[in-house]
Amino acid sequence: KILGLPDFDNVVLLLKNLLEGNGSKSLAVIEELEEKGVNLQQFTSYVLDILRRILTGKIKGKLEREFDFAKDIDIKLIHRLINLFIEAENRIRYANNQALVLEMIIPEMMKSGVGQDVEIVNRDVKKRIPIEKEVKPEKKESETESKEVKREDLSVKEIQEKWEEFVNEIKPFNGHLYAFLGGANIINFDKGTLFIEVPFQFHMERIEVPRSRNAISETFKKVYGTNCIVSCSVNGNMKPKRESDADFVLRKLPVIKKKKQEEKEEKSAKEKVVQNIEAIFEGM
Repeated sequence: KILGLPDFDNVVLLLKNLLEGNGSKSLAVIEELEEKGVNLQQFTSYVLDILRRILTGKIKGKLEREFDFAKDIDIKLIHRLINLFIEAENRIRYANNQALVLEMIIPEMMKSGVGQDVEIVNRDVKKRIPIEKEVKPEKKESETESKEVKREDLSVKEIQEKWEEFVNEIKPFNGHLYAFLGGANIINFDKGTLFIEVPFQFHMERIEVPRSRNAISETFKKVYGTNCIVSCSVNGNMKPKRESDADFVLRKLPVIKKKKQEEKEEKSAKEKVVQNIEAIFEGM
């Protein structure tokens, strides 16, 4: 499988969940695609190809085996889903947040109560069983406190002193995140929230995805001994300034020597020498 290309299983899984009206599972699929770096524009086009095969199969009465999940689905619902993805395809190519364009389809397909009392057993979504509520033992206060350690007195100076160590610890998780945090400015640390700023919108978006947030929180606790939630903002003034064309040209202009002035001074010096020699002969 080539990194970034759509995956058939993910397309089928998303369509199953949308047609069943399961919003939470549909959202989970889209979030996973975003974390894996899948090209969402290509993914949307691929979804439309699959929906076309399902639609034509329903019309002919010969649905392909891998699309059995749509066997009992009303063809009008499939037609509605196709229109939603066509609209998404037109929007996604110009969108800054492509995942949001796909997530906006979910409310249009959701059904109340779906996904709360059943769970998928296998990827065919044919067998289902009721979810058995697990009775979790109550945690003692000591156990809760051991997992969440909070230090509200941590200063920005203390964070800056170990920031390089913190960033290096991040590197094994994600090389891009390591680079983004390395170029970030620490603004404040207040009540367990780390406030930082970065020069570009893209950096902020990648820092705030759930996977990055978890890596930052775990590593921050390891280095500083306390949990944290990251809050990121964009500061355009942090962008590296390019040298203006005028400054570049002026700096590159050759220095022209004042030849006329030098020639004039040289001529004056020669005349003084001649005058001195003449004065010597006159005195003899």
